[in-house]
Amino acid sequence: MISLRDYAKHRGVSAAAVSKAVKNGRLQNSVLRDKLGQPKISDPAAADAEWERNTRPDLELPPSPPPPKTKKPAQEPDGLPGGGRIPSYAESRARNEAAKAGMATLQLLKERGKLVSVDGVRAAIGVKFSEVRSKLLGVSSRLTQRSSTITNKDATLVHELIREALETLADEST
Repeated sequence: MISLRDYAKHRGVSAAAVSKAVKNGRLQNSVLRDKLGQPKISDPAAADAEWERNTRPDLELPPSPPPPKTKKPAQEPDGLPGGGRIPSYAESRARNEAAKAGMATLQLLKERGKLVSVDGVRAAIGVKFSEVRSKLLGVSSRLTQRSSTITNKDATLVHELIREALETLADEST
């Protein structure tokens, strides 16, 4: 019997790939458990046949090379992610697919009306605030038109109080 790690070296794959194959049942008949319950390969030749029969090579990517064991600087001098090293094809593809999935999610949210443009919201709020300001400043003139007991002095006082309130709100929002 040999360990999964030794079998991985024999196959030229990672130990994680062999562990995954055992866990998923792709390597079953050639696997036995030792006294501690750890899986071991009982017959490497039988395991090779099982591997070939149950593993789709078109779905497997070659293992990524291990990252360099040098200490990375806190700030990347060249601005490249990953310490200035060129990412592997698998890493680049994974980043690309994650970015595409994120963009698709944003597009779906936008189409469903759950995501809106910040600039559009700012413009709409600006229009509404202008409308509110105009309506409030018109209160004093409408008050004098509707009530015969309100003097021009009272209307001017109401107008000044509304203007003060609007100025206070404008100052607080900046």
